[in-house]
Amino acid sequence: MQKMLREFADRDVLSLSQGVVHWTPPQTAIENAISQLTKSASEVHRYGPDEGSAELRSKLVEKIARENGLTAADNDVFITVGANQAFVNLCLALFDPGDGVVLFRPFYFNHYMACQMTNLVPCLCDTTDELRPDMAALRRLLESSSSNVRAVSVVNPGNPTGILLTRAELEELSSLCRERGIWLIVDNTYEHFLWTDSDGDCDGDNGSRRHMCVEGDHVVNIFSFSKAYGMMGWRIGYLCFPMANEALRSGLFKVQDTLVICPPGLSQRVALGCLEAGSAWVADDTRLGSVRRNRAAVKTALTSLLGESNVKGGDGAIYFFCRLPQHIPASQLTDTDGEGGEGGEGGQWASDECVVRWLVREYGVVVIPGSACGSPGHIRVAFANLGEDKCADAAERLGKGLGKLVELQRGAVHEM
Repeated sequence: MQKMLREFADRDVLSLSQGVVHWTPPQTAIENAISQLTKSASEVHRYGPDEGSAELRSKLVEKIARENGLTAADNDVFITVGANQAFVNLCLALFDPGDGVVLFRPFYFNHYMACQMTNLVPCLCDTTDELRPDMAALRRLLESSSSNVRAVSVVNPGNPTGILLTRAELEELSSLCRERGIWLIVDNTYEHFLWTDSDGDCDGDNGSRRHMCVEGDHVVNIFSFSKAYGMMGWRIGYLCFPMANEALRSGLFKVQDTLVICPPGLSQRVALGCLEAGSAWVADDTRLGSVRRNRAAVKTALTSLLGESNVKGGDGAIYFFCRLPQHIPASQLTDTDGEGGEGGEGGQWASDECVVRWLVREYGVVVIPGSACGSPGHIRVAFANLGEDKCADAAERLGKGLGKLVELQRGAVHEM
């Protein structure tokens, strides 16, 4: 995606691709961090503890108990350079080369790549038609004699699906992993991003959606400051793991000291300031409120052209996952230089990568191809990375592009 964006850098392009937010951290958090830079004796200039500062870890233990319902006495916190590094740390600390990690398809591509980089085997498991974990398929995979599965990993709410798991689903996943003696890894990066269009199918009070966590001696939870607090570039995430597991603790220390030594001190100061601002700051109308309106604009553009049955997710996180119109002739999406018409199915039909490139070239809007998540023929559409006016513009552009695809599909079907 970065290569394509550089190619079209001289054009008017709006992105609904990268999973980021359009705001920056609280001003008070930034000012606090700046004040540390002027102090010659400040700890931000030195190596800190491998596991993160005691002050930030203490505040996070309070947070996971208060907001996530995790037992403070049973769980410890380990701070990492973002949630992605937390996942890589676990891959290196818990598993051996050749071990399997279950990822539900469509999967988060960074988790897939982390498994590949650490010589683990990504074991792909199907989801239901609604992109929820297929528990029957998971049982079959875990019972397979050919699988050496050591963990099941999920993102909740989902990336790329935007699906929010229920308490019952999380508890079933936890029970299955406990029965098999394997780990359950839950990435909770999008814990603050919960949406609903109705009063049904919700876990919270008054029809509101509620993010759930599970815990146990086989469960590790991952969290992040990046999305809720706009700290993407500051790179602070953290692990919540069973306090009694000394082997895991030792492994995490070894990996952390080898890779990064410690989390950046200045970033940890910003994170402390974010915790002081709290979830109420995140929920402000200029932040979550604006994302809610972005979501509505993008959903309207998607469902009006693709139909509601082809637009999934959006009840959590910052994504919709959509099925593209099928059987679009690749030749119809080729530019004047013959580029962009890469086809699937022997080259006759346009692939999702081809469609994404065409959308950028012809309509100036960027989305992620589903093939990057193991699901060709789909796109992931993000709705938090632009302010409201630009997001409305991007949604309109995407709608026009999808409308043209539907038109091309109808023409192709008529000629078949």
